[in-house]
Amino acid sequence: MLVVLFGLAGAGKSYVGNLLGERSNFYFWDADEALTDDINACIREKRSISQDMRDSYFNIVMNKIELLCLKHENVVIAQAFYKNKNREQVLLRFPGSLFLQVTSNFEILLNRLRKRNNDVDGDYALKISSGFENPTHKYYVLTNASEGDSSFLMRQFMDVPLLRVALLNETGFGLKNRSGLDRFSLHLPKKLYLGLH
Repeated sequence: MLVVLFGLAGAGKSYVGNLLGERSNFYFWDADEALTDDINACIREKRSISQDMRDSYFNIVMNKIELLCLKHENVVIAQAFYKNKNREQVLLRFPGSLFLQVTSNFEILLNRLRKRNNDVDGDYALKISSGFENPTHKYYVLTNASEGDSSFLMRQFMDVPLLRVALLNETGFGLKNRSGLDRFSLHLPKKLYLGLH
């Protein structure tokens, strides 16, 4: 199973991925480790990243995912995936991939970026957030607004049918507390949702 965590900078994708890796048999990879030199230069210089740069980078990412999926039964990756084109490329190459959009309110997001002390600061995060495209594919939303509340995140994981099956099969994680699950929901683009009737 491949789980893709995507969303804005500072949403907590790596935190969520590490948590899933620690609590289950999912192998976690932060795809930012494979950022190319030209993308890193854009980030350092607070410039926009071109689609050509993204396409080259995502070829590297997909090759790495393929290798990881050969080695591990369950893989979770974290990457912003701002553009639908690149998400769709992953879905085409890895059918059945489960996309989870990690969200947080903007104040918490900016606070996390300040604490990190890296090249993606609040101003740059705000600048690039305007380029984030709403998904045109099936995805779930995971709310990561409680600092350090891993139980809230685990309860949200359990509300995703495919993920719940994987977690129950491998970890025995139970459904003892279902509170807060109403914040976790499946999202379908309008055209897909209408097509399901």
